[in-house]
Amino acid sequence: MTKKTSRLYYARFFWVFLLLLTISTYSIAQKKDKKSEDKKKITNLINQDEVPLYNGMFIGYDLSGPIYKVFSGDYLSNEVNIEFNLKNRYFPVIEMGYGSANKWSDYGVNYKTKAPYFRIGADYNFLYKKHQKNYLTGGLRYGMTKYDFDLAIPPIIDGVWEEDISAAPELKHSKVASSMQWLEFVVGVRTSIFKNIYMGWSLRMKYRLSYKKSEVGNPWYVPGYGIFKDSRFGITYSIIYRIPGKKKK
Repeated sequence: MTKKTSRLYYARFFWVFLLLLTISTYSIAQKKDKKSEDKKKITNLINQDEVPLYNGMFIGYDLSGPIYKVFSGDYLSNEVNIEFNLKNRYFPVIEMGYGSANKWSDYGVNYKTKAPYFRIGADYNFLYKKHQKNYLTGGLRYGMTKYDFDLAIPPIIDGVWEEDISAAPELKHSKVASSMQWLEFVVGVRTSIFKNIYMGWSLRMKYRLSYKKSEVGNPWYVPGYGIFKDSRFGITYSIIYRIPGKKKK
């Protein structure tokens, strides 16, 4: 218990550090853009007529899954996302990942699952008029996954025959099929750290829409969604590469 509490403490510290790092980088980038604009004596607004419809794309990897795994060890997610930049204003998004969990409860019950998950949606860039490489976005996601999970209980010894009865069919649950659909409201910040390399945060409020019930009860962890609840809060921290689009002639 003490070891896990210590891990959670360091995890919170690490998340705060990354948040402060992102905010400071964002502030520095804004100052640099402002100085650059003052030197070039240009306006602070982008001429929307000069922005092409297809303005490139972003490919990102979410670092929050591996980071959480290091500090907790209960579950892991690996996720990539692809965003298409339309007029520097609208960003259709595809997010794909693979989640797994191996959780032991205080009573010795083991929960295992692993499966892919998908999300689609779009973001709106509130800084689309600004002459800078910073983005403040808000958007919506629809997520879904189909997965199986296993439940293993600790040995149960029959008091009369002194035999292990935990392997009995009615107590053993393997490959229990389930599925879930959910919505996510997303707010994000992204800033350039070097040429076409970006880093960014997103805060997500997730709401469960539907899920497949099973006779053995609710799952503990759902790939792509997280801990099984009606709603939950999530954070992502991504490293992102920008593929520029062609300039409008």
